Amino acid sequence: MRYFKDGTFADDPFAGAETLSGPDWLERRGSALPSPLVLQLDPGFDVEAIRGLGQERFGNEGLDGVACVKIAFPKFTDGRGYSMGWLLRTRLGYAGEMRAVGDVLYDEMQLMARCGFDGFEIVDEPTLALLRDGRRLETIRRFYQPGLEPEVPAGTRPWARRSA
Repeated sequence: MRYFKDGTFADDPFAGAETLSGPDWLERRGSALPSPLVLQLDPGFDVEAIRGLGQERFGNEGLDGVACVKIAFPKFTDGRGYSMGWLLRTRLGYAGEMRAVGDVLYDEMQLMARCGFDGFEIVDEPTLALLRDGRRLETIRRFYQPGLEPEVPAGTRPWARRSA
């Protein structure tokens, strides 16, 4: 597994941090939690449950103290992680690191970035080779349609947005 962030391979800053699964985190919410805390969410975890917990316990969206959220992609055909990431960024306002783990493929990294992912744990050898090559890195952050990230460079394709 290689950790990829901000266009380069790097050392994992949370390598020694305690990782809790979503259900374990919900179960331990009343006790002292380690810092930094890494939260591992599997497909099907109800991220909306965090919203209710946050308002009840913290008076906010509930992710205080969580330094990194890892969202699992067990198969490249399982798209639930995209929705989970989008919800965490937009509805819950999570601003910490959000990392895609599991079956992360190069072709999916652009959409993952558009959904708010900013870190990737990669095991797929062809994906690692493409990222090492570096010539295609620009395509990960270049979008035809706007999403969470702005269009790069801004305003270069005004014809791509038409009123409905």
